[in-house]
Amino acid sequence: MGQLSIVSADSHFLEPATLWQERLDKRFRDRGPQCYTDDDGLVMITGEDMQPQSITGWCAAGRGGVEERVELDRMGWDAVPDECWSPEGRIKGQDRDGMMAEILYTSFGMIAMNIKDSDLAMACMRVFNDYAAEFISYDKKRLIGVGACVTDDVPAAVREIERIAKLGMKGVMLPVVLKEGESYGDTRLDPVWSAIVETGLVVSMHAGTSRQGINPKPADWPQLYAGVHYLIQRVLTDMIFTGVFDRFPGLRIVSVENDVSWLPHYAYRMDHFAEHLFAHAKLDKVRKPSDLIRKHFFSTFQFEGPGIDTVRKLMGSEAIMWGNDFPHLDSTWPNSRTVIKDTLTDIMPAADVDNIVYNNVVKLYGLEQRAA
Repeated sequence: MGQLSIVSADSHFLEPATLWQERLDKRFRDRGPQCYTDDDGLVMITGEDMQPQSITGWCAAGRGGVEERVELDRMGWDAVPDECWSPEGRIKGQDRDGMMAEILYTSFGMIAMNIKDSDLAMACMRVFNDYAAEFISYDKKRLIGVGACVTDDVPAAVREIERIAKLGMKGVMLPVVLKEGESYGDTRLDPVWSAIVETGLVVSMHAGTSRQGINPKPADWPQLYAGVHYLIQRVLTDMIFTGVFDRFPGLRIVSVENDVSWLPHYAYRMDHFAEHLFAHAKLDKVRKPSDLIRKHFFSTFQFEGPGIDTVRKLMGSEAIMWGNDFPHLDSTWPNSRTVIKDTLTDIMPAADVDNIVYNNVVKLYGLEQRAA
C-alpha cells in the first residue's frame, strides 16, 4: 500500500478572504464575495445572490466534531491551517495525506458562480483564474489548476477559456446548471466546445455550481445533496441526444463530486431509450449512449466502496477517478490512504485501483508521471 501512487482528481484551495474585494473592478466590489463576522461571532461568506454561510465547511478537513468546527468559525481566518490557502502549506498537506499531486478547484468561486448578473459572475471568475495561476506556479507538477468560467456570454466565455489555457491550467470548470431555459445541447454553445477542444482543456462540472442560484434553507439540504447526480445526468443526456460529442469528438467531461455508483443504471436507461424510444420522441438516431459515456465522460468520488466495484465490473475502471476533496468538510484528508485501502484496495484488483487513483487522472490531464 505504501508504494501506491495517488493523484487526487478532486481537491480545492481556499481563496484569501479579501481576494474579490481587492481585485474586482471597483464597480463590482461591494457586490462580490466577501467575508464578515455575524452577531454570533461566526465568520461568514456572502455576496450578491449568495446566502450567507459559515466558512467552516470549506476548511474543516480532518476536524472531527461540530463543536470544533464552530470554534473554527469563531476564531476566523487565523485558525485556518496554511494547507488550505498557501501553496507551500499545500505541498506539506499533500505529503501528510500521501498525495503525489492534486487537481485543484476553486472553493468560494463555486458559490460565486451562483451570482445571476452575467458580467459580475464572469468578473469573479477572471479574478479567481488570475489567482489560481499564481497559486499553481509554486509547483505545477503537484498543483494542477482548473480555471472557472460561465457561458452566458459566449464570445466572452471563449476569450476566457483561451486565457485559462494560456495561464497554464489543465481544465475549465463550467456550472452544472445553466440559466433557466438554457441547455448544454444548444448549438449556441458550439464555439465554447470548439475553444475547449482546441486548447486541450478538460471540462469539469462540479456539484453545487449553478447559474440559477443555490441558496438552500436548512431543511432543503438533504434534498439538494440527494439530487446532485440527477443534475449531471440532465447535462449528459442533453449532450448525448443533441450530438455534441459527434460535433466535438475530442471533448472530455468530468463529473466532479456527483458520485459514480449511479452510472451503470443511467447508461442502461439511455441505451434503452436510444434503441426503443427515440423514434417515438421524434429525435434523431444517436450512437449508443453507453459508448459515448465510456469515451467522453469521467467521474470522481471520495467514498462509495462496493458501488465503485460494481461500476468497474459493468463499465470498466478507465473513467473513474478518486479525489480527497481537501480541504472541505467531506474530505478524506489526512487519512486518504486508509480510506483507499478499505474501500478500493481490499475489494478489487490492483490494476483497477491503479487506474482509479492514478492512471486515469494522469492520462486525462497529461500529467508528468513520477515514481512514488
